[in-house]
Order: sequence, then C-alpha cells, then structure tokens
Amino acid sequence: MGDVYRYLKFRSINSHLISSLVQQSIFFSPPEKLNDPFDCRIDLHQALLRVYPHTSGEYANLINSLLRNQNSIHNFQTRLRSVGICSFTLNIKSVKFDHTMWSHYADMHRGLCITYEFDDDFIHNDTSKIIGRAPVTYGNNELTDRMKSFSGDIMNFLDELVRVYWTAKSSSWKKEHEVRIVRSHSGSLSIPSKSVAEICFGLNTPEEDIALVKRLASDYCHCKSFCRMVKSNSDFGMKIVKI
Repeated sequence: MGDVYRYLKFRSINSHLISSLVQQSIFFSPPEKLNDPFDCRIDLHQALLRVYPHTSGEYANLINSLLRNQNSIHNFQTRLRSVGICSFTLNIKSVKFDHTMWSHYADMHRGLCITYEFDDDFIHNDTSKIIGRAPVTYGNNELTDRMKSFSGDIMNFLDELVRVYWTAKSSSWKKEHEVRIVRSHSGSLSIPSKSVAEICFGLNTPEEDIALVKRLASDYCHCKSFCRMVKSNSDFGMKIVKI
C-alpha cells in the first residue's frame, strides 16, 4: 500500500463548497486567481540575473544561455503560469487552533475545515493530469536563494526551478503551513470516494449549515467523522468536540 497524504482545507460554506461535496471534487485555480499577487508571478528574468553572479561552470553557462534568450524565458514563464493549483494546509494539529486561519479562510469561524486523505494512486494517476505535490517553502527572496544554493545535477536544474517557482512564497505566509497539488490545467477534478475523511465546524457555524453539510458529506462523500470547535476555559482558547 502506498503513502496516504492527509491535508486540511479551511472553507466558507457557500455554493462552491456544496458543489464540491455533491460532485466529490476539488478545484484547481489558475495562478492569477491566487490571493497573493506575488504567487507564481515572480519575475524569472530578474531572479536569474540575481543568481548568475553566484554561479560557475556549467551552471553559469546554462543561466547565461537563458538570460540571452528573452523569448525562451517569456515562453517558459507563460507555461509555468498555465497550470492549476489546489492549496491545502499540512495536517499539523496546531493549525486547527489558529484563529487567523478560521477568520481568513473559513468566513470568520462560520465555515469549516475539511480533512482530505489522498493516496498515491490518486496523486500519480495519469488521467488526473496531476504534475506533482509539494509543501510551500517560505523566504524573503525564496526563488533566488534556492537557485543560488542549487547543488544537484545540472540536468535537474530546470525541474528544481519549476518546483520552487510553483511553491515559493514570502515569509509572511509561513504560519499557513501550505502544501500544494499542481495539475496541468485549472478547473474541477473528481476525487476518490471517501477522500473527505473529517469535517470540523467553526465556533460560529450556524446549526442549519452544520446539518446541511453533515447530510451532504455523509450521502455523497461517505464521511462519518464530524466535530466542531468550541471555546475552552482559557481567555482565547478553543477545543475540539465530536458531534
């Protein structure tokens, strides 16, 4: 049996969520629709200019060749931006207790957090057109710094450049612990039955929304595990209770 990847996703309860449960699907956004204007939009030419003085030998020759061919860089970057990206949060226990994640991505605690489970068969199935999965890396100059420190086989340089380009973000996003699945194009993708392993509702999720989501998730996604966040005894604390 292959690996199982357990990821979280904070969501508002709206028509898009309802459709994803009924259709058993996840959505891959084009890079220009991501909420960070720098995301997957780093100027590759400028990044390579910054890297070049720190290189030598075959590595320097490759970067110099890329820099001399502006059309190649432009076309390469255009292809990099033609993919679809589905973002999740790594399954770290502390994330469910992060007030800002609930506020920013789950409608000010009125939404929910879905736990997804994906296996290798789904990630590496050719029909899904998934290119790969990787955690986001964070830094103030992440793409440039990673390329400066590249020490692998020169033949693997472009593969590493692509991966970092899709998963590099500013340090200001670090607490989100993001992981991404990248697909060849944007749009909805059907997921295997029982991929929705658990749904946790927020502090302020209306009871009628809880009832609706529980029914749909049970009927269409075969989800059997539900919980909600409630206030704990500390001033700003939360705890999880099964429902």
